[in-house]
Amino acid sequence: MFLSSSGGVGATVLTALCAWHLTMRNRTCALVDADFTAGGMDVTLGIETEPGMRWSSVSAPLGRIEPRSLLHELPEWEETVVLAADPWNDLAPDWWEVDAAMRALTEACEIVLVDGGHADSEHTLRMHAGVRVVVVELSVLGLARARGLLMRLKESRGSGGGKHGGGRHGGGNRGGGGRGSGGHGSGGRHGGGGGNGRSGPSGGARHGGSRPGGAGNAVGLAGADITTLLVGIKPASAPRSGVVAVEEAEEYLGSPLIAVFTHDRSISKSVLSGTGIPSVPRRYRRSLDALCDRLEMECRNE
Repeated sequence: MFLSSSGGVGATVLTALCAWHLTMRNRTCALVDADFTAGGMDVTLGIETEPGMRWSSVSAPLGRIEPRSLLHELPEWEETVVLAADPWNDLAPDWWEVDAAMRALTEACEIVLVDGGHADSEHTLRMHAGVRVVVVELSVLGLARARGLLMRLKESRGSGGGKHGGGRHGGGNRGGGGRGSGGHGSGGRHGGGGGNGRSGPSGGARHGGSRPGGAGNAVGLAGADITTLLVGIKPASAPRSGVVAVEEAEEYLGSPLIAVFTHDRSISKSVLSGTGIPSVPRRYRRSLDALCDRLEMECRNE
């Protein structure tokens, strides 16, 4: 599951690029939009006019959806099926619908990549994930928000299942969402490391392009059974003095960044014009390799 505490940093695009990259490695993938508040993954990808099922159409009265049937109903983007959220058409799906859809996709596909947005809903926080990828904006505010998100994830794991409401059918819902993952399935391992006691990151810039991260340990803040990987995104249109150095970000968050990406203007222009993601930028490929290698490794370890 891909999460970000800062809006507009490109978490949805990064989730899609990882799916595209993994598909080119001959892995069967699914993209799931679990940002039930904002939604719009299909719009970002430029396939909003394509026929097919969105979350508002998902129905699982008996708690199960036939995997092949679901794949047949979903629109495709770059040989990857997409289950997008469309909150303007209906309320968020209920837990049993999320659970049924996610189980169907994990049965039918090797890797399910979930865009969890800002993790600001109980649906998202309680959704099971094999691995979490936290997208961090490399700014002072972005790092502070990322640290807050990591603490929220830790608290959500420590508080157990619980009940939550807000589904389209109303009433209290249990907290056992689908097995959405940055990889697939549930469980996973955790790495070492954790936040330190510093009050906040300071400025300082370096690294002009994207770079793959070192091996390192994954941050352990999100719970004892879920690996959390950190990915850095340099803020768009920021002067060099406004970008926090990679080493300082890693020290503040207590874990290495698996990969660092720079803002790509061609993708932003294409997405804003409604034509989707035109291609995988050449300068992203090393960083995507590093991130996708880790995702595949976590899948194998489940």
